[in-house]
Amino acid sequence: MFMNTSDRSHTEAVERTGVWKLDPATADIRFSARGLWGLLSVSGRFRHASGSMTWNQDGTASVLLEVQAASITTGMAMRDRHLRGAEFLDVQAHPVIIFSGHAIGHGETRLVVTGKLVVRDAAMEVQLDVEFEPDASGLVAATTARIDVSAFGVVPRSGIARPNVDLELRGRAHQTSSMP
Repeated sequence: MFMNTSDRSHTEAVERTGVWKLDPATADIRFSARGLWGLLSVSGRFRHASGSMTWNQDGTASVLLEVQAASITTGMAMRDRHLRGAEFLDVQAHPVIIFSGHAIGHGETRLVVTGKLVVRDAAMEVQLDVEFEPDASGLVAATTARIDVSAFGVVPRSGIARPNVDLELRGRAHQTSSMP
């Protein structure tokens, strides 16, 4: 159990054991990468994602996040088509980006999540430090990561973009069931 810190005088406990579902309307998955010979940043987001977390009584959890690859948007239609194409995400052959992992609680508002990020059927192990806090309608969680897209077979043309991509993920999860 952890305490609702949004109102210090309020001592109502929130039970976290059980299944939590990501509210797709709150999923905010953003990315940025240095491009054009390192001078300009390319940034965007994925508009459609779903996910869940099953929190066990021992404080561990299993985590699943699925992102619709075709939902990538940078605000530039030509660039978006290129990113969806075979050279980058290849959304026709690989429509879903998946992260699945296991979490271990570290304190009242922090999890360390270790798992596999699968893009284009290539997997890379990733460790995330996730901060979370209960609010009136669930748990709000956020994390950042830096990934090397060349691990997934994406090799940007020389000088056009750097292989490192910074990710920011944020969303709210609602408890759908609890465990005794």
